[in-house]
Parts: sequence; C-alpha cells; structure tokens
Amino acid sequence: MARKINEKFTAVTDQMAAAGPDGMTNEEKMAFIRNDIKKFVEELLSDPNKNPVDMTEARLRMQGYLKYELDQSAANTDIIEASKVFPSMLGPVEKSIPMPEIFKQEITRTAIEMATYEHAEEWFDSTLFELVKREIFDREEIDNDNAMPLVRLFLRAKIAYCQALAEKYNGGVDIEQRIFAAPSIDYPRGKKKRPRQNAASDRPRKPSILLSQLIEKYCATQMSDKKWKPNMLIEHKGRVCNIVDILGDKPAAEVSREDMRHVKDTLPLLPVARKKKPEYRDKSIQAILKMKPKETLSIPTVNKIILSISAMYEWAIREGILKENPAKGLKTIDPEAAIDKRSILSDAEIRKVFFRGDYTLSAIKNPAYYWCPLIGLYSGMRLEEICQLHCEDVYQKDGIWIFDIKTSSTDGLNDKILKTKNAIRQVPIHDKLIELGLLDYLRLQQANKEIRLFPLLRKSVNSKYGKQVGKYFTRLLNSKGIEGKSFHSLRHSFANFFKVRGLQDDVFRQVFGHEIGELASHTYGERFSPKLCYDRIISKLDYSTNAISA
Repeated sequence: MARKINEKFTAVTDQMAAAGPDGMTNEEKMAFIRNDIKKFVEELLSDPNKNPVDMTEARLRMQGYLKYELDQSAANTDIIEASKVFPSMLGPVEKSIPMPEIFKQEITRTAIEMATYEHAEEWFDSTLFELVKREIFDREEIDNDNAMPLVRLFLRAKIAYCQALAEKYNGGVDIEQRIFAAPSIDYPRGKKKRPRQNAASDRPRKPSILLSQLIEKYCATQMSDKKWKPNMLIEHKGRVCNIVDILGDKPAAEVSREDMRHVKDTLPLLPVARKKKPEYRDKSIQAILKMKPKETLSIPTVNKIILSISAMYEWAIREGILKENPAKGLKTIDPEAAIDKRSILSDAEIRKVFFRGDYTLSAIKNPAYYWCPLIGLYSGMRLEEICQLHCEDVYQKDGIWIFDIKTSSTDGLNDKILKTKNAIRQVPIHDKLIELGLLDYLRLQQANKEIRLFPLLRKSVNSKYGKQVGKYFTRLLNSKGIEGKSFHSLRHSFANFFKVRGLQDDVFRQVFGHEIGELASHTYGERFSPKLCYDRIISKLDYSTNAISA
C-alpha cells in the first residue's frame, strides 16, 4: 500500500515541474497533495487492525534509518544536496547563507516545533506519511497512541542528521561516530512480521501514581530522611516540577524515554527564573515558548534538572513504586568547556570596580554591601559563607587573623549552612582587609553586642542571607558596564589568580574549600595551619593598587 501511495505522490510531484494538462497551479497541486496525505493518515489511524510497534524497537529502527541516510550522504560531494537526502530536511537553500547557519536555523526551528507543536497540522501528517512510505514502520504498527511519539522520533533523527552534516561541513566527525556507535536495527529492514501480543498484554494497565503525587511523596521522604536541608526544598522541588510543567500531570509510569527527550529539548528554550518573572509567571509552557525568550536556561542547568528527575525515578524504583527510569543517563553535551564559562572578572574590571577611588564605605552606606565583596575578592569565600559570619567566627589564631567557616556556634544562634563538608575551614584574613578597617568594624559590632558580623542582612525565602548582597553587587557591576557577571565572579577571579601562577596546590584547595588529594594531610595528618595557608596563599594575593579606601 505504501509503495502505491509513494508512486501516486511521485507522479503528482513530477507533474508540478511543468504546467500540467489539468491547468492546476503549483499552489493548487500542493493543496491536492496535502489533502491526499491527510486522507492517507486518516485511513491509517482509523484502521482497527493494529499491532503497535514496541518503542524500544522503534528507536532502534530509527537509529538504523539515520545511519542509512548518513551513509547515503557520504557519497554525495555536494553538501547542499546531501542535506536534502533526509526527507523534509531543508527547503530551498540560499547559497549566499553559510551552511552551518542554515543547519543551525533548521535545528532550532525543528526543536521549537517539537516543543510547542507549532505548525503541527503541517508536519504531523507529512511526517507520518514518510514513516510508512520509507517503510520504516508498517501500517499496522502505527496507531493513535504511538503516532505522535513515532513522528517525534523521526524529527529527532532529522535534528541529529542535520547536526552531523553541520559538523561534517566544518571537518568534524564526532557526532557521526557517536551515531554509528549506537545500537540499531539495519535499514532497509526485512518484512518479517512480529507476533501479535497476547490478550493479557493487550489489557489496559492500571493507572500509576501521577507525577504530581510522586513529586510530593519524593520530596516529603527526602526531607523526613534528612537527605535535603530545609533551605534546599524549594530548589529541589522546583527542578523536578519541570516535568509536570512540560508534560502535564500524567501517570509517572507512562512517561517514556521520548517524553523525557521532549523535556530535555524544551528546557533550553525556557527563560531563567520563569516562575519569578511577571511576564512568564502565569503562562503555559507553550505560551512562553512562543515569546522566544532571550535569556534561557544554560546546558549545565538543564542537566541538573534532568539529573534531579532521574534521581526521583531511581528513588521510586527502589521504593517499588515504579519499574523503569526514562530519564536515566539522559544528558545534553555542553560544547563549551566549563572553564570557558566561568565568569572571571578581568584585571581591568577589578580595577574599574574597586580601584577607582569611588568604592568607599561612605558612598555605599550598608556595611555588608561594602565589606562582603571585598572579603570575596581577598579570600575567595562563597557569598553565603561571608554573609552568615558571626562575630565569634573572626579571631586570631597563632598570630594570624582568620575567618572560621563552620556551622556550629557558641553564641546561641544556629543559623549557618555550608555547601559541602570541605567548606568547613579556616581562611586567613588578607592584610588589605585589616588595613581597610575590617577589625575596627568587627569591634564595633561586638561593642553593640551583635551576634552576626552583618546584622542588617535578613534571610530570604530560601533561608539565605546573601541574596541582598548578590543583587547589589550585580547592579554595581552593571553600572560599571560589566554584564553577565555576578558576586560569584569574585571567587572565580581569586582562583584564577593562583591558577595562572601554578599555585593551585593542596594548600590552595583547603583555603578555597575544595577536596584535598588523597595523599595530602587531608587523609594522613592534620589540616594545614592558618600560618602556612597565609604564607603560601593569602599573602601572595596582590592586586597591585592602593585605590580602595574606607
């Protein structure tokens, strides 16, 4: 049947090359073709004799088809013609536009259409027709339930094909090699029929727990088992809730691998902090995608969300709630090295912010807004580590003034949290901070009987003190013409100072709050003393200017 349909449409499209005897215009002929495809799809989906293809097998077949088309394109020296081998790949190609840009536009367009179902009335029928015409699937293997997942498989293969050709155009073969290394079923395939499913397996399955119910149960368990700290609940729950936002509140057991790929494809198109911004807060995912936000989620953030969803499914499997994890191992490869993404403040930017004579306590007013960035600049400490300091955490040990970073307190206020166990450490205070009057500020707070070093800071909704300081410093950077950087850039700048000088040894790692190597004193002896940390690390830090003033 598919072969006859193919012959019919080949004849019709051939007729479009010239003025046909029927006097139809090209637009009329295209409408005629679309109408016949629509009828074909309606007949296909209304046919009651179905033996739906298993989705695992469907993915293997599609992988085989992708390999076949890449093999075919390898023999074509014209990259533009090769790009049209895959059905519905590219429309008319403007040769004045660089091919990589054409591929990028096609990948973006297809990804958006998959995420938003934009123009679905145009690509659904034509793609389903191609699946049968190309004999990737038989008519009886496609029904109303699997039609869209199969179409999405085809479109994902289209994106992969386009990515491989784009890389090939630039002389690379990594994507193509990964495609050929993946398991698949050879294409063209034989016509061996699969046995009908037995009556027991045809029975509808009992609906499983809904995604929203699973999320609530998972979060409650993580909190009761003390796997999460109270201040992290909002962040963790917010990550896993993305699956409901994108897929809807469906039974958790019915979420397929293809569904999770859809989630992974959609996330990079969504705006940062969409639930906090008024322009996005009350809108559906589809409505947000149509707005085409400019500042969207980064690849590392997308991977964190997918990993969180995967962790929830793994937990559900261990608890006997579910049997499979559709998100397992799903990850987006970030082509940009992590070190390239670090928002380091350049020497010129550091001078512009701190060393122009206008960074003064009298100009900034709030002592926390003045001191916290300076401490970050000269210690590499994290924002929250600085903002939650108690007065008792700043003292002299063996002749060296230190910041004692810990969660415990003797002053009766137990409000400190740390990112990791390695964050517990003692960081020597740089001479520049003492010169600027940090110890005088400390004594003033002690005289006022303040427990916290920066008492004007208040905890935000996520139980952190640093939000206000972080926002202020970002505004300060923006006012200096420095975009895309934040308070955390101070930590990266501190690390970079020692990296370029080859000084990131175990002593540095202790000061920085990172894990120390197995053969260092971390495992076989005491931690490095504050004096050693001062002599080897902190005393070496020199931004070569005296322009900061109190």
